[in-house]
Order: sequence, then C-alpha cells, then structure tokens
Amino acid sequence: MLIKRVRGLGVETISGVPVWNATWRGEDGAQVDMIRDGRAARCRPAQLILATGAYERPLPVLGWTVPIRRPPPSRTM
Repeated sequence: MLIKRVRGLGVETISGVPVWNATWRGEDGAQVDMIRDGRAARCRPAQLILATGAYERPLPVLGWTVPIRRPPPSRTM
C-alpha cells in the first residue's frame, strides 16, 4: 500500500539491485551506479533515499561448531 502511494506521487522506486557507488554531487543531485536487468546502469536523481537491506551472511568454516580444546593448566609448586 505504501509503495502504491509513493509511486502515485511520481516517485520512481528501484529495488533488488546491487549498488556499487552512490555519490552526492551537490546541486546536481546524486549519482548511483548499479546492476539493473543484468547490465551496468547509472541514474542521477535529484533526491535519493537509499535503504541497503544489508544483512550478515556467516561463512561456515569446517569445525566452527566444535569447542576449542585447551590444554589443562600446568601445576607448579
């Protein structure tokens, strides 16, 4: 519903694209370089809202769930 309202105001929304550069150019607005439809693309909006949607993706490593075995403390007298 919100997206419909935003688009109804003439705002272009672009989602699901990797962005590798977003630069503010002062009075000229922004420059955004991205991959769109499998090709490099650039847009120069007057205003920009960037919502990254980033999340962490852990890389599994062999043995990462196994506790570390430490030698017992040495006893000295």
